[in-house]
Amino acid sequence: MKPLSFTADPQVAVGAPWEIARVPSTNRTSWMYTKGGKLGMYSSLMALLPDWGVGLTVLAAGTDAPGVVGMIPGVIVSKLVPALEQAAKRQARQRYSGLYGDEGNGMVLAVQDSLPGLGVTSWLVDGRDMFDSIQLIVSESSTGSGNVSMRLYPTGLQTQTDGKGRLESWRAVYEIIDGASPSSSYCASWFSVDSVTYGGVSIDEFVIDVSEDGTAQGIAISTFDTRLERVRR
Repeated sequence: MKPLSFTADPQVAVGAPWEIARVPSTNRTSWMYTKGGKLGMYSSLMALLPDWGVGLTVLAAGTDAPGVVGMIPGVIVSKLVPALEQAAKRQARQRYSGLYGDEGNGMVLAVQDSLPGLGVTSWLVDGRDMFDSIQLIVSESSTGSGNVSMRLYPTGLQTQTDGKGRLESWRAVYEIIDGASPSSSYCASWFSVDSVTYGGVSIDEFVIDVSEDGTAQGIAISTFDTRLERVRR
């Protein structure tokens, strides 16, 4: 499920055996994996959207079958993806949003409509605002001033617990919003994982404990070796 070669069109890639196209109307890079076929007057196409765990098939017959098969997936996806995004945000709010810990030693996670991942809107350790420390760290690679942004993204790594729940690995991305960019305009977050550590542990490593029904019960902050229980949704 990965491209083997990219083309001159940044919206299209080639896999084995996939024909791969960028999915429109999202705030992240998402791909649609398709495989089409034709025999005589019969045409078919299968499309998979891994980011949402859904797919579709199109079967057509007749002289216009190839054109119909090629057109329908794009039309369906343009209408389907926004609905899937809204459903995913509703599920994420139910599963993860809320206060972990307490008012003096805790973290607040929120789902924001226009932004990817989980937003950390507050993080206090012993009553101290961790965003002040984060701003000092992030400012080393950014010039200017602005508000600190902290967002959590799933790595896709997880392990089953002794019961029927699971532990999910998440990584944090720290930015200074409205700060002047360095000389390059590309996103350097991919290259900064584990770049800052405390006690030999990366400050961007978090583990969310999810119960059998799929709702978060707590979050472990690896760098401080602490766990915050979810106390309010």
